[in-house]
Amino acid sequence: LWLFLFNLIPAFPMDGGRILRSALSMRMPRHKATRIATIVARVLAVGFVVYGLMSGAFFTAMIGVFVYLAAGSEARQVDQLQELAGVPVRSAMRQRFWTVSGPTPVHEAVNGLIAVGDKAAVVTDVMGYTGVVDQQELWALVSRGMKDLSLRQLQLRRPEPVAPDADLRTAVQPLRTGEAPLIPVMEGTDIIGVLDMDAVNAYLQLRLAQQQWSQG
Repeated sequence: LWLFLFNLIPAFPMDGGRILRSALSMRMPRHKATRIATIVARVLAVGFVVYGLMSGAFFTAMIGVFVYLAAGSEARQVDQLQELAGVPVRSAMRQRFWTVSGPTPVHEAVNGLIAVGDKAAVVTDVMGYTGVVDQQELWALVSRGMKDLSLRQLQLRRPEPVAPDADLRTAVQPLRTGEAPLIPVMEGTDIIGVLDMDAVNAYLQLRLAQQQWSQG
């Protein structure tokens, strides 16, 4: 019961803070609601730290530090998503990527990923795009003695491809939730690029650098 009630404190990103943000989002844009919820959370977090240090409740002070840092992290993520609104996928996609065919054995796919320095690859077969694989999945199969299986024998993750003109903020959702390591960008039946979080983060860093240059 104590944990339940504590979790309802409006300190974002705890559940109480998320409820506060939801309530605020009914009257204002989500990113603005997040900013207000973050300010409330940080004020409460500072209160936790001060109370914990003065009363000797160091665990409470540690919770305050965690809430302060977590609130800032959540706010940055929302701000980044807001930066991606209205940006076409083609602005952040990678045009150089690795494709591996369905009949390729697992161990060859691992070696190929290491050789090209990619974390994940697009799998294609006779009918075209069939899914994606990443290094961790393939290493796990090798460690279980399944290195000779072909990729077409695996249950591959198959994230829905996106168009190059699709909204980037919407397109990155499967990447942010961990549903897929990358998303193919397709124009008709052709894969013209891939989208992954490294590419998105690089785009955001470049955009920030351009903004700083124009202001400076």
